Amino acid sequence: MKITFPHMGNTYIAVKALLDDIGADYVIPPLSSKRSLEIGTKYAPEMACLPLKINIGNYIEAYEKGADTILTAGGRGPCRFGYYCEMSREILCDNGYDMEVIVLEPPEGDIVNFIGKIKKLAGSLNIYRILNVIKNTTLVAKRVDELERLAFKIGRGSL
Repeated sequence: MKITFPHMGNTYIAVKALLDDIGADYVIPPLSSKRSLEIGTKYAPEMACLPLKINIGNYIEAYEKGADTILTAGGRGPCRFGYYCEMSREILCDNGYDMEVIVLEPPEGDIVNFIGKIKKLAGSLNIYRILNVIKNTTLVAKRVDELERLAFKIGRGSL
């Protein structure tokens, strides 16, 4: 299993930390570019939003570098983000890109399912190590959020 993930803001930093902690083999797709958009536009429906097209482009670029599995977030949001995983899976499959999609969604009380998905990525790690990985990844995500807030404040001149 060679995992990839989309460049969606700075979330890829936390995902990379998670994959490093579990010792997974992964491909970071090239930063989103004109090429990413062109690839995504070629395969995504015309009316699809820009982020979906960029994600499709990221996945195909990573596939070209050997990735066979996509790790992405799921859940709810103000847009169609919760459907991205299924749409991406269908678009890629329909166009000959055979990639497994693993969706990490907020546990919402079903922590066993959430840990099961981490276990699928982590292989032989025991439950205590997996819980430590989740804790560390959460800390990285919080620190990235703090840095983004600080950068925003500096940019607005409030410091």
